[in-house]
Amino acid sequence: MVQPLDRERIDTYHLTAVATDGGGLYCSADVMISLTDINDNAPVFDQSQYTYTLPEDSVNNTLLLRVAATDKDAGLARKVS
Repeated sequence: MVQPLDRERIDTYHLTAVATDGGGLYCSADVMISLTDINDNAPVFDQSQYTYTLPEDSVNNTLLLRVAATDKDAGLARKVS
């Protein structure tokens, strides 16, 4: 049964390719396939809800709240912004 590739489950495949001719000669080569990641996992935040009260006299560009989130992706696909 054919299934989609899942880098989070298996990130590298090792195969052997074999070519033969009609006369019984053959050649083989080892092939390594490394999967790169795509952004296919939703971020998970530390909290399910954030509440912040902003003072009326706050100046422009004031940092209000910093939250954190992670996901199961790797490399650049892991970045949550």
